[in-house]
This record gives sequence, structure tokens and C-alpha cells, in this order.
Amino acid sequence: MQNFESSQPDTRRQDDVIEPICFQNSSIKNNQNKTDRNSFNFPSAQNNIVQGQVSGVNMSVSASQKHKNDIILSTCIIYVENSVGEKVPLRVLADSGSQVSLLRSSTADFLNLRKLKTDMSVSGLGGSNVNIKSKIKGVISNGSGSYKRVVDFHVVPKITNMIPVNSFDISHIVFPSNVHLADPTFNTSNSIDALLSADIFFDILKDGKYKLDNGNLILQNTEFGYIISGNTSRFSSGSLHCGLITKDFETLNDTLKSFWEIEEIVPTKFVSDELKKCDEHFLKTMARDTNGRFCVEMPMKDNDIELGQSKSTAIRRLELLKDVPTENKEFLFNENDELVKTLGLSWRPREDTFMYQMNLQEVPVTITKRTVLSFISKLYDPLGLLQPIIIKAKMMIQKIWLLKIDWDQNLPRQEIENFQRYVAELHQLKDLKIPRCILLKDSVAVQLIGFADASAQAYGACLYVKSENANETQIRLLCSKTRVAPLKTLSIPRLELLAATCCRN
Repeated sequence: MQNFESSQPDTRRQDDVIEPICFQNSSIKNNQNKTDRNSFNFPSAQNNIVQGQVSGVNMSVSASQKHKNDIILSTCIIYVENSVGEKVPLRVLADSGSQVSLLRSSTADFLNLRKLKTDMSVSGLGGSNVNIKSKIKGVISNGSGSYKRVVDFHVVPKITNMIPVNSFDISHIVFPSNVHLADPTFNTSNSIDALLSADIFFDILKDGKYKLDNGNLILQNTEFGYIISGNTSRFSSGSLHCGLITKDFETLNDTLKSFWEIEEIVPTKFVSDELKKCDEHFLKTMARDTNGRFCVEMPMKDNDIELGQSKSTAIRRLELLKDVPTENKEFLFNENDELVKTLGLSWRPREDTFMYQMNLQEVPVTITKRTVLSFISKLYDPLGLLQPIIIKAKMMIQKIWLLKIDWDQNLPRQEIENFQRYVAELHQLKDLKIPRCILLKDSVAVQLIGFADASAQAYGACLYVKSENANETQIRLLCSKTRVAPLKTLSIPRLELLAATCCRN
């Protein structure tokens, strides 16, 4: 057979070959059986997932069915910051059919960004799964810097073969003068460094679209320039790409393990001007007092924040309230001082305090691992004010996990008694009242105090706000966070460092 690209159009129409695969464009020979023009030969299983490549949706199909058109895939040039903050250009595929963003492992090594552990399974056509063990956080941007976004890239050995498979000529196409192509070499066969998921694909779209080459080529404006796609025959590459990747939902076991896995600390590569000023402020004002504590002044913005023109309206409405009789004022505020419930909290307006009103059901007679998890999952602490209570629940889950029993198997007597005791103590939460306001009136000094500590079972941190006025000093809890110690035994100093990191974040 003649070389497809060098043959004449009539010959091409006779010998067209469709070679659809997903993410791994393996070379597929033309079906030798010329009697059945619609027969499909599925290769053996060894052509499916190989060497960890994201060809998990890789059901290669060879056919001698005729086709007239190929689709040009949308590629673009983006910039990703490496470990030293330099912008590195990458050629990426913008894929509206993928739930995850991918990065080639060789590219990840070149960027030298910190790899984080993950355990994700991605799947595509045919339900084939591929496990991904690492990911990185990268800051992507366009050439002008007008668009920036942090992206979770999941690292894979390979994304796809060359795109396009064969280079083609575009000299006959006249592009509008105001069009800046996202990938000026879209017609040149080259490798793909990364794949952008569907959420990013639709985030980068902008107004502006052109149709060229009698409507066969479509130019769509994006944050990176105009991407190109289209249905055309003269650029036939003989190989098609299917881009559908979905990530499997984490199993219940994986979700449970997140309670005690060491939290990954992701360094921030993109530093805003405000963060730079904060760093400078820290270096200038940080000092150590006589007790050995580190102290730093709170950073304040130099320029006043423009709040709009609402002050006059607020004063006018306040004047109107002065004419309302006292008994009606109380009615307007809250006649019966009823609890206002929101986000798992209850607010009592007259006292201006938060309360926790939990609807605790009776503990069933049969207590299993599923029962405990179902009960504890109802504990909701959006402000981090109940962490001393929540951490006990997490430790209980970890201990039950180590028993290696089935979800619906009865727990040992000791664990049942511990759980029943814990539930009984939760009823005391109804007497807990937490002031909503954390600052004194007319405060002249405000300090943010962080405290972190660790034990062999858990570690955590909390933030307090200390405020002072002319008459008194007050300290109030702002928020807190706790983590169960990992199953792998760590030294107390190491756990204390994790607690300090938790406090910093």
C-alpha cells in the first residue's frame, strides 16, 4: 500500500483506516480481511494497560471501515512554575472529557516540584482502571500572567503519543490578524506534556469564535489564545484519540484512613504582593521575649479599605430605630430569644452565644463498625470549637479499624462500652455556651496566639485571640484542628513538629 500521507485523495478514500484508541495511539495495521469491510479485530489483553501508562481506557480497535474526516485536538502552550519559581512552557491537551488533570512523569521530574502521595484510580471507556500513586500542585498561567490557577496534576508515565500523529500543511489557511494561537505549532506532530481536565477547560474559555476553511476549522478564544479544532479530511492522520477519564470514588476504607494519615504540607510557589509584605513584616518585627516566646506584631494594611457609600444609609436607618418604642425594639430583635440554627450550630441572640444542639439518637443494641462510623459522622464542627471531643471519636475509629473486623460484625465488649460511654458524655454538650464575639469593645491591642501540642495518640493546634481595652483583658478561642497520630510510630518531637505545622496552616 502507498504511504497514506503521500498518496492521492482518491487513493486515500479507498484505503482509509480508522484506528481509534484512548490515550495510547498504538500503531495498528490495516485489517487484511478485505471481504468484511465492517469487521473489528480486538487485540489480546496484552495491548491493554501496560507499564502503568494511562491507556487504561485503551481498547484498541483496528478496522477497515471508511472514514472521511479526522478531528484536530485542542492543544495550547501554558506556563507552569518550577521549584525555583521560573515559568516553564508546556504543551498541553485541553480535554473536556476528563475529570482529572494529568502530567507526564518526565515533565514532573523536570519541574522538580514536590510529589505528594495519593492513591487514585482513573477509568475510561470499557471500565479499565489505572492506579495513580503521586500528584503535584502546580501554578499554571498564560504568557501575560493575566490568568493564574493552582492545578492538581496527577503524575503518569505517559499521556498519549504524538499529537497530531503526523504533521500537516496549513499554508493555505488565512488566519484573522487579531488571532493569537494558543499553540502556534498545532499542526506539527509533537509530544504532550500535560492534560487539563474539564473544569479547567471551561474555565479558560472566553468570548470569540471563528470558523475557517469553509467551516471545517473552529477557532475558540481562551485565556491562552485561540485553540483549534475541527472536522477535516485533508489533514487525515489515520489515528484517533478518545479523551474520557473519570476518577473512581474513594472507598469507605480509604476515607477512614484519611483520619490518621499524615497531612501533606504543600509549599506555595505563587506568592502575592501581600504575602511578600507579610514576610518582610515578620522579619522586621519578630523578637523573643524573656520567657523564650517568639512574638511578632500583627501586620496591618497601610491603605484604608473602601467600603462603599453605605454609611449614610446605615445612620439614617439607625435614627429611625430611635423612634421605635422599647417594647417593640425587643420584639424586632427576637421576641422569645429563640435559637437560630445554621451550619450545625445554634445561636441565642440575646446572649449572643453559640450552642450545640445535637439530635443524638439512641444507641442501637447491635453495635458494629458501621454503627460507630454512622453515628460519629453526624458530629459537625464547622468552626473547630469541639476538637477535644471530635479527636476522641477519631481515635476510637482508628482503634476499631485496627481490629480488622467486618463492617457488620459485633464489636468486642470493651469497644462497645467505650462507645456507649462516649455517647452518654455527648449529651453534656447542650450546656456548652461559646461567646460569638471574640473581641472586647474599644480594643486597643489585639494578639493572635497559636498553641500546638502532641501526644503518642494525637496532635493538634488552636488559635486564641487576646484583646485589651482600657479596663480589661480577654482571651477567646478562635478555632482549632486535631489529627490522629499515624499508624506508623513517630517520635513525640516529630509529632510536635507536625502539630506546629498544623498551627501554621
